[in-house]
Amino acid sequence: MKSLRESLLDDDLVEKTDKMIKDDIKAFLKENYVGIFKISNKPNTDGKYEVSSTKNIEVKNQKITSLTNGMFIWTTVNGSFDCMRCYFLNTLKGAPKEVGGSFDCSMIDALTSLKGAPEKVGGNFNCSRCKSLTSLEGAPKEEIGRAHV
Repeated sequence: MKSLRESLLDDDLVEKTDKMIKDDIKAFLKENYVGIFKISNKPNTDGKYEVSSTKNIEVKNQKITSLTNGMFIWTTVNGSFDCMRCYFLNTLKGAPKEVGGSFDCSMIDALTSLKGAPEKVGGNFNCSRCKSLTSLEGAPKEEIGRAHV
């Protein structure tokens, strides 16, 4: 069954649109992250592309204000995910749903909530030294390592 997008657009336009969006996602990832990424071929039912990685992911642009550009969602990162010292990040919305290694969001002064944090973290979860953090609501439901608050 065709999606609404595929029903409204001809195959050639769908292909061109997918390529343009994936190019924008790749540019955002390259500008803001260090790591190896896999982008889904087609958007999910919410219209977002899914990005995953089998390696560690690190935010290299510490002035980042969002973990995504709105066109994709992080799904699974098998390694660690490090966004520490991203001083302008005020939400973890868009963080991977599952991280196989550690998740580090420490030293983010603008972070007020852990909502959007991974649901499952295989290693340590570090949200220490976040001066504006007022609640632990949203912390991972499953964590194998230690939590650093």
